[in-house]
Amino acid sequence: MIKKEFENFKDHKSVKPWSIDLFNKENWLNGTWRTFSRNFFYSDPIDSEKTIRGLRLIHKSKGEKRSEYEEKSQKVKNNVFNKIKNGFPVDIIEVDDWYKQIITSNHGLSDNTPPFDYMSIGHRQKMVNILIKYFLTYFHTTKDTDIEFCKRFNRNISHIHIPIDNIVLKSIYKNEIYRNKFQNRITKKGEQYYLDSKPWSRITDYESYSNFQNTIRNLSKSEGMSPIEFEMKKLWS
Repeated sequence: MIKKEFENFKDHKSVKPWSIDLFNKENWLNGTWRTFSRNFFYSDPIDSEKTIRGLRLIHKSKGEKRSEYEEKSQKVKNNVFNKIKNGFPVDIIEVDDWYKQIITSNHGLSDNTPPFDYMSIGHRQKMVNILIKYFLTYFHTTKDTDIEFCKRFNRNISHIHIPIDNIVLKSIYKNEIYRNKFQNRITKKGEQYYLDSKPWSRITDYESYSNFQNTIRNLSKSEGMSPIEFEMKKLWS
């Protein structure tokens, strides 16, 4: 049963500290942010062809720029959380357009301002999809199952996107049947796995992301599961 998979997810060592069985916005946002912010990067100011992992020194050190980074990051967190909680579509035909809007939105900020000067499509999709996974986990593993916004996710579970990360790409790559469905779009170099020649955190093309989700949707349907159930049972276990 899918409830068992959500129970396992909730108790995973990377998730358990954030207490998903309690509806706590800040805990959920902090847990989600942690899953991708370690993979932030920025362009080398000397060589624009290169990137540097992490935050710039001005955003690491205490001061005005650090405060600006934290303030704008919090604005993004709040906006994403509220758009998920209050804006997830009731009608299934609107789901994919909703995903594109929330993942590509800058929430009134510029690409050249923090945190978006660190965030790729890969980071953005991770934030949205992990948060939705938290909502679904809460719905399936607590007694509080009458919340209307959670019902919207469950009603449209056949179109819920899955988080893309190295574990998911690795699991697809290692399964020849799954890998073939992606027609050589998923590759490997060392311990790093790539979608369309990019690790998950460097995905910058929404179409690449969207095509991945469409393939997952078809693949999971062929196995009689929703995408999120397929991810938990076959790709992230």
